[in-house]
Amino acid sequence: ARPFPAFPGNASLWSDGDNYARGHWLTGRTTNRPLSSVVAQVCAQAGVTDIDTSRLYGILRGYRVDDTDTARAILQPLMLAYGFDAIERDGTLVFRTRTGAADGAVATDRLVLDAAADATLQITRASEPEVAGRVRFDFVEAAGDYEVRSVEAAFPDAGQSTISRTELALALTGPEGQRIAERWLAEARVARETARFALPPSTTLGAGDVVDLGPGAKGGLWRIDAAEATEHLGIDAVRVEPEVYRARATA
Repeated sequence: ARPFPAFPGNASLWSDGDNYARGHWLTGRTTNRPLSSVVAQVCAQAGVTDIDTSRLYGILRGYRVDDTDTARAILQPLMLAYGFDAIERDGTLVFRTRTGAADGAVATDRLVLDAAADATLQITRASEPEVAGRVRFDFVEAAGDYEVRSVEAAFPDAGQSTISRTELALALTGPEGQRIAERWLAEARVARETARFALPPSTTLGAGDVVDLGPGAKGGLWRIDAAEATEHLGIDAVRVEPEVYRARATA
């Protein structure tokens, strides 16, 4: 009696359509799957069984894989769209949604001196032209006729700056696609700052973790992108802001 997507789309007929996003209706949702279960299936088909998806969140409405490809190639678009990392921990492949929350704290005066760089902390900031001011994202509209839809996010001061365009074979609602584009844009601007520093070899932090270096211009939160173990743990990191990943209601 209430076929999807006429419900919730036809507000002139059903006045409670706005309740659908947080309601109990199964119409239009029976084929949705938890992102964690899809990632686990891809890994299982590739023969990888030592995985942890307990901190992986999200709903996958549809995803098209045209060719028989590697598990890495299948997972990369999902990692890009849903904002999660794949991290190796003691022989287990851990999939974890980014939150920007600190996994550990190290005061800047406790960092290890890097003899090669003659410094404990090096921060590099990319110039403005290297960062796109507009992001355009093409996806499949899940709440309609499954046509390709484009959304765009831009900073108020973007002007006529370079547009970064990405197309993924994912089925999403319009608000979900908009949120992804906005997250990419915010991540790119925050991640203009990269850092190089060293931690004691006894640290438990590794790639994918967020370290809090304390207050101040050189402090803040940094996500570890690479860790090289020598006499100390050499770290390459990018700045992160938890607000970028904060969940918000979508229609």
